[in-house]
Amino acid sequence: MPERFRHRAVWDDRNEWIEMHLVSEEDQLVHVGALDLKVEFATGESIRTEISAKFRREGVTAELAAAGFAMRSWWTDAAAQFGLSLSVPA
Repeated sequence: MPERFRHRAVWDDRNEWIEMHLVSEEDQLVHVGALDLKVEFATGESIRTEISAKFRREGVTAELAAAGFAMRSWWTDAAAQFGLSLSVPA
């Protein structure tokens, strides 16, 4: 039951990402019907539900190069909070 969990967001400086967790408010047994799976949670136990990674142009360029691509163009908003790249095989 969702009301038996609280949300926790944690910034990870080293990886430059935000981790989203659900933290159990009590001991409970959760049944995930679609998977026919039962999961026990202790009070305070958490499950990571998401990682929201933050990318800088330099990091994107390096990751593209490692995968055999080159960045041809880079566009961003005025505050440089969002970026879009056009990348091609190197």
